[in-house]
Amino acid sequence: MASNRYKVPSKAWSKWTDSGRAVFNELYAVMRDQRMFTHPDAVLQTAAVWRTIRWNAAWIAADTVTALENAVAKHAAIPQPNRKRAA
Repeated sequence: MASNRYKVPSKAWSKWTDSGRAVFNELYAVMRDQRMFTHPDAVLQTAAVWRTIRWNAAWIAADTVTALENAVAKHAAIPQPNRKRAA
């Protein structure tokens, strides 16, 4: 189980799947150096602004992974009709 390393509010943290939590932690950590994600000629953001961008990107990724896992689980739980194969 992924630990809440970056102090995400518990309401959101508890809604995410373990994969979503892991994605948040990993993406937030990987995005530490903004030069890896911005154009070489771009003006660098202040540290506070970049932390917000990292946070938002990691949050959206965690939400997306959680929604996808929940949709797959829901679809897998729906009985599928037996379909005849075309001859």
